Amino acid sequence: MLHIATIIKPYRWGYGGIAVRDWLVNERKKHNLTQLELADRAGIARAYYAQIELELRTPSARIAKKLGAALNVDWTRFYDEHESDS
Repeated sequence: MLHIATIIKPYRWGYGGIAVRDWLVNERKKHNLTQLELADRAGIARAYYAQIELELRTPSARIAKKLGAALNVDWTRFYDEHESDS
């Protein structure tokens, strides 16, 4: 039986043991946005956005650019596997 920890990146954990893009959550909260508000700005479903935060999905370049613009961050940050939370 395959354990979920072997599927999800093991280096950052949150939300009950699921990997999280901490920098993304922090940026969203810094802008006082809910997941739904940010998802609406990017033109995606909230559930899809939640999967991006949880590192279950990596956004397309088009969506990463929209999210980056909404948060005023470089969109290529979504593709940096060694992203720090600083």
